[in-house]
Amino acid sequence: MIFLPAHSLSPKPAANGAASLYVVRGEAGLYGIDPGGVEVFDTDIEGFRAALTAENRTLKRALTDPRLISGIGNAYSDEILHAAHMSPVTLTHKLTHADWERLFSATKSTLSLWMERLRKEADKAFPEGVTAFRPEFAVHGKFDQPCPRCGEKVQAHPLCR
Repeated sequence: MIFLPAHSLSPKPAANGAASLYVVRGEAGLYGIDPGGVEVFDTDIEGFRAALTAENRTLKRALTDPRLISGIGNAYSDEILHAAHMSPVTLTHKLTHADWERLFSATKSTLSLWMERLRKEADKAFPEGVTAFRPEFAVHGKFDQPCPRCGEKVQAHPLCR
């Protein structure tokens, strides 16, 4: 988020999938609309695990809930779970310590990779046609296409749509 002198703009998805735009005054105004999720790069594995196990949810639902973890939407959760070799319907209370390490590592590395890619892209030109479907994604939006890791067709899980 970029802080402007008096106001900041913050996109927020609506229940129907559309986006809303809020204008707030200063940094304090941003805190008023912050859902409170943990910042991945400001926590350790225990803080990450504690946030995602506040309730026993599927990994997909937990990763995309902005009250638990900040900034991970549908597309990045797909990429993170693919990188971690984990099913989106695995329940958070079923993970082992090794699973948590793998998930936390995959989350940080996937987000770092995409932040760097998007920064480089934005350095060249103002982003146009912003979309959640990017050709460089491994699995998000790639239903029925070959998985880059194993070559099998990417499947959409019915509980994750």
